[in-house]
Amino acid sequence: MKNLWLILLLAFPVVAKAQLSWKVYVDKLYGYSIPVPANLQLMPWNGDPVSPWQNRNKTFQSSDGEVSLSISTHWTDERTLEESFKDEVAQRAKGGDLINYSVLRDGWYVVSGTNSLGFEFYSKRVVFTDESTGVQRYITFDFVYPASQRKVYDPAVTKIAGEFVPDLPGKYDRD
Repeated sequence: MKNLWLILLLAFPVVAKAQLSWKVYVDKLYGYSIPVPANLQLMPWNGDPVSPWQNRNKTFQSSDGEVSLSISTHWTDERTLEESFKDEVAQRAKGGDLINYSVLRDGWYVVSGTNSLGFEFYSKRVVFTDESTGVQRYITFDFVYPASQRKVYDPAVTKIAGEFVPDLPGKYDRD
């Protein structure tokens, strides 16, 4: 009987599913919220200390630097959402990234796959009209993690994308 259990354990190994803890980052300046794996820490801004980009760009990173979630927000540029989408797809392909999934919808797009370094990536851009200013804005987030950790982070992509709120109601500074 003992041998039978050993055979069953070897034939059907028990796989422990890694569970992530979560926190929610709320940007009170630009009015968005996004779930963030708790093992990622907000990194300090390394650019020009007086640049407004330090408020528009946030990066969360694991202690080993292998997993990151970057968020960028700004008013829309001169390109349409479709042009931004095509540019991102073209730049990623030119850089050697393998795109597994891409979709363009009304007000948003997603591009995901495996980058040239073997990391999984998921990039989502949302364009919307800011209620308080009437100005069109975009928010992009990029989630990058090692392909070897797909079992842990693939479900995280679903949570981040599904619970991301790009335009919280209310008035924000949004320079």
